[in-house]
Amino acid sequence: DVSVIGEKDARYTNLFTALNNANAGETVTVDRETVVLAKSITIKEGVTLDVPNGTKLKVSAGVTITVNGTL
Repeated sequence: DVSVIGEKDARYTNLFTALNNANAGETVTVDRETVVLAKSITIKEGVTLDVPNGTKLKVSAGVTITVNGTL
């Protein structure tokens, strides 16, 4: 699970949807202990992906994380 904090707070069931729907100025925060990335993701310009201490992203082979915003 992840949360998007911005003009309107929201909770999403997966990181991919949260990042796709995030707008500039918003922060997507990983709430789950481990999030497995099975497909490539992009952090858009102006969007922040927050992975707090104690949480982690597990990146599968062949998956790319493109950071145009902030990780």
